[in-house]
Amino acid sequence: MVMARAEQKLMDLANTDKCLIYLVDPDCGNLVRYDVGQNMKVFDSNIGIIGESLKTGCQIITPKPNIDPIYNNKVDLDTQLSLLTIPVRSEEFNKIIAVLQIIDLHASISKSLGKTSSFEMEILNFFIQIFTICIENTLKIKKKIDEIMDCEAEKDNKKKNQKRMSVGGIN
Repeated sequence: MVMARAEQKLMDLANTDKCLIYLVDPDCGNLVRYDVGQNMKVFDSNIGIIGESLKTGCQIITPKPNIDPIYNNKVDLDTQLSLLTIPVRSEEFNKIIAVLQIIDLHASISKSLGKTSSFEMEILNFFIQIFTICIENTLKIKKKIDEIMDCEAEKDNKKKNQKRMSVGGIN
């Protein structure tokens, strides 16, 4: 639900009807996408325009995505309109943590690249900053939970070992 809401807000800001948000799995680097029902889908991070943006760390404007050689219908939006693909870099973690892809209506309508106004890009960048903070905080919470779970598992193992030793008559 959270990712669906983020995608909806991104579509509202970009005044478009299609967008994708992929998270980058911090453990294996795969692309992770959640559908409206919060079902997780995992994709190879080396495919499509999304994968190219992740690999290069660069924003990519693709005027005709379906005929672009790096386009992949498994991960990229299926459209005849221009696509804007943006990697989301976390300064705190010093890596790309997500990739956004939206239909770039301004470039499609104007038949030329880069017609999205600086004001619109500023708004989009503000969204990305807030989105980045949310992902960073989620990653910090996940890391802390993992540390607590590891600590609890270690305590449980020590207790089990102590019980075995006391049952066996060794103190």
